[in-house]
Amino acid sequence: VQGPFTVRQSINLHKLLVAPIYVAMIWYFGGDLSLRQTWGPAAAALLICHGTYGFLWVYKDIYFPDASWTQATSVLGFISCFVYPLGFYYTPMLCLVSPWFHFSSFGIGSEPWILAAGLWFYIVGMFYHYCADLQKHVQLAFERPRRLITTELFAHMRNPNYFGEIMIYTGFAVLSMNWLPLVIFAAVWLQLFVPNMLAKEASMSRHAAWKDWVARTGLVYPWLPSLLKEFCANALSKKSSVAHAGAA
Repeated sequence: VQGPFTVRQSINLHKLLVAPIYVAMIWYFGGDLSLRQTWGPAAAALLICHGTYGFLWVYKDIYFPDASWTQATSVLGFISCFVYPLGFYYTPMLCLVSPWFHFSSFGIGSEPWILAAGLWFYIVGMFYHYCADLQKHVQLAFERPRRLITTELFAHMRNPNYFGEIMIYTGFAVLSMNWLPLVIFAAVWLQLFVPNMLAKEASMSRHAAWKDWVARTGLVYPWLPSLLKEFCANALSKKSSVAHAGAA
């Protein structure tokens, strides 16, 4: 595909616009940055969490990029990518502050335990998403000969970066106090994430270590029996005994 842009430019523009678009939504629907409205606590959390995630995504793309995002795209492709699926990721704040979506809300934006749940999903997701992408980038760049990445964050699931992103956006959906973003996100994940993961599975299955890795990992969620076993065995031990990248 030939074109004046790359996919990463559309994605990065979307990420950088999260904070200003969220502020514009708050103002448009009668709020202000004092956030004294009933939905103020959730709006503050969404603005900071989603805005920070967007900035860190661009930072990640600059310093440990995913080569697949450098695919060329046309002007129409750039706009199409920005509108769908990326545009739908702005819905958490819209559903929180707009009166248009009260029919699907499950909170008003000030419930402490809903806020805590949203932040828990976000924090866990940020850890997995960014750490997994960094681990993959470093191992692919420096490990020779290349082999399956089956250690550290990949020891208990085969797609920790996708898991992290799902957790992050689940957190945003919870902070929106509305079911609609979660439904929208789930539809996007089923359409885009699942085919990508299955294609990657087919590609990786040629490796000799594949069957053993599959037996002790989940596709996109941690395989809890092996995770809990290793965690309990190593949490308070003098030294971790789990396998690490580069170990003989």
